Amino acid sequence: MQQYVREYSVQLRSLWESDREPSDRILISTREAINFMKHGGTLIWRLNVPIDFYEPWNFEAATTFIKILQRNQQYCKRMVQSDAFIKLHSERKFDLVVVDHIVQACTTVMASFLNASTVQYSNWPVCDGYIASFNVPSNPSSVPRTLSPFSGISMNFLQRAFNTYFYIVMSVLRSVEGYVTSRLYRSIGITGVDIFDIEAKQILYGTRSGILFESARPLTNRIKYFGCPSCG
Repeated sequence: MQQYVREYSVQLRSLWESDREPSDRILISTREAINFMKHGGTLIWRLNVPIDFYEPWNFEAATTFIKILQRNQQYCKRMVQSDAFIKLHSERKFDLVVVDHIVQACTTVMASFLNASTVQYSNWPVCDGYIASFNVPSNPSSVPRTLSPFSGISMNFLQRAFNTYFYIVMSVLRSVEGYVTSRLYRSIGITGVDIFDIEAKQILYGTRSGILFESARPLTNRIKYFGCPSCG
């Protein structure tokens, strides 16, 4: 590999205004690029996913994630009881509500009180646990869990077993999320809250198409991709 390591001169072009002159050059070596790609993927993973598929016994990130959820619940409860939301609820002047739903079950329920068509929008890739409410098939023997290291083209028996394990874990976590959300609303006098039924009644599930991490999978016409970095 040593003879293939060399430096390249890269010229930056952008549609956006920049202080950098077009003539400026940045030297990037092949070795640096390979090293960046090798470690960059792991960095992106650890910044976004509370479970490390290569270290499933490490619960440090999951513990932090639970604290974030608890804080979200506290702020959401305040918002539902606030005068501003009570006023919005009484007016009901909305035609469409868009909810960024990741770990925002309380907000999803709150949006349903506005009596308007609702779209779930995911700033992440398509998430299995959420599109399950849209009756999208997701067999763990053939469809890799979202952001898992497995391929939808081919998985051996051990990979299928691990994939099924993570499906079970995430299904349990989603059930816990539904229970906690229902209990939160009961504590303020609102009963009969079913997050999964609310999600099933939403008109669309939207997600960004700029960066796709998920593998090929079954989808329905209620799952839509929006935007792309080169459109315009």
